[in-house]
Amino acid sequence: MKNKMKILKLLVLSLMFSFISLLGENGTAEVILENPFLKIMVTEQGGKISSFYDKTKGKELVRIGNSQWDGFCKDRIKEYNGEIIKENYSLEKKETDNQIIVKARFSASSGKLKDLQIEKTYTLPKDKRFLRIDYSIKSSIKREPISLWVHNFLPFGITNLKGYFFQKEGKIGISKKGGDVYIFEPGNSWFGVIDKEGEGIIAILEKEKISYYYYWLAGNDATFEWVYNPIDFDHNKNWQTTYFLSPIDTKIGEVNNDLPDLKEVYHALASIEKEGGSLKITKGPQSFIKPLITTTPTLPPGRSGFLFTDNIQHIAYVSSDMPTMISFKCINPEHKPYLFLEIPEEIKLLSGMRNISFLNVEKTERQGRSYNRYKILVGDPAGWIRLFWSTTLNPGEKFKGYYWAEWDKGRQKEQELPIETINIKKIRPPKKLFIYLSIPSDLAAEWPDYNDFCSLGFNTLDFWPYTRNGSLWGMSLLETILTKTKDKNITLAAWPGEWWWPEAQKNDPDAQAVLITGEKTQILCPSYRGSHFKELVEHGKFLIDKKIMLHVFDPEIYRDAEKICFCSRCKNGFKEFLKKNYPKISYIDPMVFEKKSDIYPDLHTSWLDYKSSLYAGIFAEYREEIEKHIKTTNINQPFLMEVYSTYHKDIPSFYGYKDYRQSPIYIKTMEDPVKLGRYFEYIAPMIYIDIYANFGDYDMLLPWKDISSLHANVGEKVKIVPILSAGFPFCAYDSDISAEMIKWQILETVASGAKGFGFWGCCPIDALDMKYIAESIEILLPVEDIIFEGTPISEVKLTDINGNTFVKGVESGKGAVILISEYSFQPKEAKIKYNVKEDVKVIDLSTFKQVGELTPLEPVFTVTLDKERAKLFFIGKTLGSPKK
Repeated sequence: MKNKMKILKLLVLSLMFSFISLLGENGTAEVILENPFLKIMVTEQGGKISSFYDKTKGKELVRIGNSQWDGFCKDRIKEYNGEIIKENYSLEKKETDNQIIVKARFSASSGKLKDLQIEKTYTLPKDKRFLRIDYSIKSSIKREPISLWVHNFLPFGITNLKGYFFQKEGKIGISKKGGDVYIFEPGNSWFGVIDKEGEGIIAILEKEKISYYYYWLAGNDATFEWVYNPIDFDHNKNWQTTYFLSPIDTKIGEVNNDLPDLKEVYHALASIEKEGGSLKITKGPQSFIKPLITTTPTLPPGRSGFLFTDNIQHIAYVSSDMPTMISFKCINPEHKPYLFLEIPEEIKLLSGMRNISFLNVEKTERQGRSYNRYKILVGDPAGWIRLFWSTTLNPGEKFKGYYWAEWDKGRQKEQELPIETINIKKIRPPKKLFIYLSIPSDLAAEWPDYNDFCSLGFNTLDFWPYTRNGSLWGMSLLETILTKTKDKNITLAAWPGEWWWPEAQKNDPDAQAVLITGEKTQILCPSYRGSHFKELVEHGKFLIDKKIMLHVFDPEIYRDAEKICFCSRCKNGFKEFLKKNYPKISYIDPMVFEKKSDIYPDLHTSWLDYKSSLYAGIFAEYREEIEKHIKTTNINQPFLMEVYSTYHKDIPSFYGYKDYRQSPIYIKTMEDPVKLGRYFEYIAPMIYIDIYANFGDYDMLLPWKDISSLHANVGEKVKIVPILSAGFPFCAYDSDISAEMIKWQILETVASGAKGFGFWGCCPIDALDMKYIAESIEILLPVEDIIFEGTPISEVKLTDINGNTFVKGVESGKGAVILISEYSFQPKEAKIKYNVKEDVKVIDLSTFKQVGELTPLEPVFTVTLDKERAKLFFIGKTLGSPKK
């Protein structure tokens, strides 16, 4: 008996010693997973990795410290402001012949996470250089969806970073941008980061479960994170996912645009692909195009100069068919330099936007050719510099122009400017599709001839009037526009004014929202309808009196709407809103339940519904007041409204969310497409594919993503008419879109179900852009009725059997219009299947030639994509004429 007691005592002491040996510096328990390649330490605090040591390189890949933020594999909850779970997890370690396993378990007994259970299983194979992490998340109670956010802190900062890299449909994008960076809609399953030595770490994830990648980069801080799609516990009792972490060692070649060597990356992934089964890199069609972006030239503070900004190729295009634009940007505009432009005498400068004056023209000669040297006064060198020019030269001619700056104390070195003359085919504008250009009224007033505007295919001029308070300058511009567009069969659309809300929130205390703390903030209260709103309405009435019946709004009012508004007016309104719309929910002060929204999910949901109703109510009340005014006039034309929507710069669109009310744009901007659709005839998602230039490649499927997600919510009740970009923000050095990409954007837009499109006209739109816009619209004319009346074709009915391309389209009783596209610039053969009920023709709309025939028994045709990466086809019995 004594011997048994002695053995038991020794065993207890041994276990105590084993436990004590696993205590970390901060007193929390830690366990170690180690093989010949890696040594990994897991701590009970947050169940996180406190050390990830690459033994082959002698390098620590984790920032080590006592902060809750240090380490890898920390669990955050996106819906709770990214709150990190810092409570202790229980740790259990076991070892087999082939691997070492540590299970970290957490079960919340109180607070927002009550009854949530998280289990992380870390598995280190004994002969591999990677770690596998398996998640299991359960909830024993009914709760709103939550999104897991995995946070990893790196041991280096911006000075030692080479770049973050991520896969976009088979290509690698790389980013070194500082601050908060979101990589939305990741193309494939991995995300990594490399230091200046070409060494770092890569995560391989289940792509279909990822919402976005994210990182924070500043000073000595660098994170490496990702957020999963919301977990719907009603339909997912035990949510699971798997990811892998692997050190990476790659040489970054300067000759390869600083991109990691793909072979090295694939080599690092090879063993993981074998272990992970379904976690393989997919090789499908590619939707991304590398950004056209360069570094904007700079000059010392004492010098100034001009830059040609129409395109990144630095070629100026001019046409004999119609006047077109040429654009410049000023460096160090405080010197107020003159612009000198020397061009062949067959090219004439006509006018310019915004205080442009041609002071004198001097005859010169270069290489035996006569030139004109224009001295140009630029009234606002810091602003947009747009000149109209035309030529009598024939298409196809090439020659050189020259430009430079001169100011009181200096002269810019002469800049050579290649110039090419091109043909712009004149077409008729569509009769039903809504095709518009959105520009300032001073540019609209300078437009030389609106017959040319129509012959590009535009049928609507969307301009920004400067007629507030009867401004003489603005009134003069408006009268010029009205005169120039008279009898041109052009629809005029105007902005009542986006000045009202920034001025209100800045200057009117009654317009300032109240935070949950009770403090006022300079964010617009959504229930405000005071003097600034009334001034907006009065300006709208003025536009009606001028017979401008289409009013356009670009209301980028909110970015943090979840913070507001807790004023008495909004709270009282919410009380009445509940009585009317949610009679079974008892009122509680929003200042109370919004602090604990997880405990009051029904109140929180109804609060968001109420606020989005207030936001939509701004436009409902505007419309009501304008329609009252119209009844006092003799005007019998319909009143129409358009809203610019789903801005991508900071907040992703509705795409990827089964319920749009879970999207950031609904929560952060209060934008509800269903509610807005009650008051607007047109919704124009702002699809600026180049806005992501600093985040990754241009996504040519962005039109389809935005249009399809909007269409799912508004159907055919509202016309979706995206506003597209020709290069944002206004300068080809910042980012650019080629003329071919403009054409592909247009085709992607109409094939996705849009009823028209427009362009943000302050982007440089030159002669080459105009040529491609006109040619693209001409393709649409024979199938305009199908596009206008049609609905999107389901993927079940229309597909590429080979899986090599993207295929989409619309159909009506008159036939179908389908687009086949892919953007790798590699030859692709598509085998398109489209189920039909009768024999029909397949016609290439770019050539108007028949390329196939479909029957109910053989509904398949083949297309090859080569130089042209997007091809539009008509499928039906009879094709109309573009001239009718």
